[in-house]
Amino acid sequence: MKIRLFFSLLILGVLFSFTGCKGFWDVTDTGESTVNIYNGLSSRKIITEITLIPADTSDFREPTEFCDIEKDEKCIFENVPVGQYTVKFMAKDEDSLSLTESEFTANGGDLLDVKSGIETDYYIKNASVQDGYIGITNYTGSDITEVAYTVEKDNWGAAKERRVKIEDGNTCKISVPEGEYYFNFKYSVSDYQTYHTQEYEGDCVSDGKVKIKNGETSFIKVYEAEENSVF
Repeated sequence: MKIRLFFSLLILGVLFSFTGCKGFWDVTDTGESTVNIYNGLSSRKIITEITLIPADTSDFREPTEFCDIEKDEKCIFENVPVGQYTVKFMAKDEDSLSLTESEFTANGGDLLDVKSGIETDYYIKNASVQDGYIGITNYTGSDITEVAYTVEKDNWGAAKERRVKIEDGNTCKISVPEGEYYFNFKYSVSDYQTYHTQEYEGDCVSDGKVKIKNGETSFIKVYEAEENSVF
């Protein structure tokens, strides 16, 4: 036991001597950090949602913060794992009364580099837009509060989710990457009950998928869930 302890201390001493104090802790520390995302856009847009997408696709975690930040304001992410991230965000025009929001990629896709123990400032200065949209008309009788979409009908665990507020009878457009998707809608019938539904009709292709094309809007109408479909 003493011999094993001696060799363990010896290895740690060698690491310390080669890397120095700071380098030693860089090797052993795989912690998390705070990230401040600033709205540095020149246009008058309010950023309402920010998502950090790991460059390492094996990491399924995508930290998301909902916010309302105007120019020069910031959104704070706590406990972000060390790594590199593409920054995506939702934004709407500052002076618009419309519910329409668009999804953007920040700074031409330049990566946010998060390092252990170092607080990072990232400024969103420009953005590229995804021009595919889905127009959702709500006929559920209640407010739709969430939209999810997936390319595989039975794989909702991998679905992308979007927080929304679409009042009954109203239409809202959201941006979606080009492709074909199944959609799922969450709506609240009371403070204690929410329902999910795929009951919709409109611009669908085979098997109920909705086709999204860049530069175009696909429209669908969403109806109440069938009985006993409460989650």
